[in-house]
Amino acid sequence: MEKNQSKSPLVTRGKVKDKRVVILNAALTTITTNGFHGTSIKMIANEAKIATGTIYIYFTNKEEMIVELYEEIGKEINDIISKNLSAVISTYQNFINIWTAILNFYIKDPRKPEFLSQFTYSPYITSKYDQNSNIFLAPIQRFFEDAKNKKTIKPLPNLALITLTHSPITALVRMLKYEQVKLDNIKIEQYSKACWDAIKIN
Repeated sequence: MEKNQSKSPLVTRGKVKDKRVVILNAALTTITTNGFHGTSIKMIANEAKIATGTIYIYFTNKEEMIVELYEEIGKEINDIISKNLSAVISTYQNFINIWTAILNFYIKDPRKPEFLSQFTYSPYITSKYDQNSNIFLAPIQRFFEDAKNKKTIKPLPNLALITLTHSPITALVRMLKYEQVKLDNIKIEQYSKACWDAIKIN
């Protein structure tokens, strides 16, 4: 059976892909609860309600599974960014649309921003993966480069721009998760505009 048959851990087509989806979703739940080092293959298998040996049909080891899950989520985010970019609206409105879409994506599954945060600050980010990470940031980096060329936003490094605009999203999702704020009290437009104000040229 092939490992890389589905484009997203949320897409299921056929028994092979269904099983892979179950494993990746179980890994996502277990890792965000226990951390990378506190999670074992056996724990993931228990969460997925499958035999431990079944996981090795799809993944060589835990490390491969973690990296593949990161790639899957990265592709989902890239798709969201690409779908919310339009050539016929302003840079500002594109930014607001992208920011809001990513927030809604994270709200639907708070495990994903939590997993991404853990991955970013873990040993799984190797020099090889640092080079490949540009693939998953490509759409937003192109957007920021275009905005800088138009003198619309500050001429900061792209990773700094991503940090300034993405970190508030993950913080907001975390506050929602722990009920520090309520969704009906959040003025999403105000939050997104505050992030825009942090990077725009006055």
